[in-house]
Amino acid sequence: MGNLLLGGQDVEGAIGAYQQSLRLDPTDADTRYNLNLAYAMRQEQQEQEQEQDQQQDQDQQQNQDQQQDQDQQQDQDQQQNQDQQQDGDQQQGQDPQQDQDQDPQPSEGDSNADESPAEPQEGQIQPEEAQRILDLLERNEAALRAKLQAQENAKRRKANRQKIEKDW
Repeated sequence: MGNLLLGGQDVEGAIGAYQQSLRLDPTDADTRYNLNLAYAMRQEQQEQEQEQDQQQDQDQQQNQDQQQDQDQQQDQDQQQNQDQQQDGDQQQGQDPQQDQDQDPQPSEGDSNADESPAEPQEGQIQPEEAQRILDLLERNEAALRAKLQAQENAKRRKANRQKIEKDW
């Protein structure tokens, strides 16, 4: 009976059958051998299940890390879009002011030599635009550092799991 159950991959049932058989005849060497074989198979199955659970945990952690990375990237993209929209709004808001600045009332001896100092010369950018670029670079750098830190933490967790696994 135990051999049939073991052949059908019912290890627990086979162990029970072998134990029952040994209760009836404790001197049967074949039954003892088969019981030990069933115990070994059960141990192997448990180890495989443990490995599968660990692999699922790792996969789940990687998926969470990827999701966090995607969320951070979306947040960055959204922030960039908002910044660009705000800059566009600010530039549109500044255009009427610039038009007013460009139409000053002429006075004696004035010529076009006194142009507005806020207008950038060719090859230069406005201070507001430079500040916006610097802010964007700082945010990108912070996000990159966070991503690298998350990867480093994931490697440490994986190394710790492997160390524990090797101790078994």
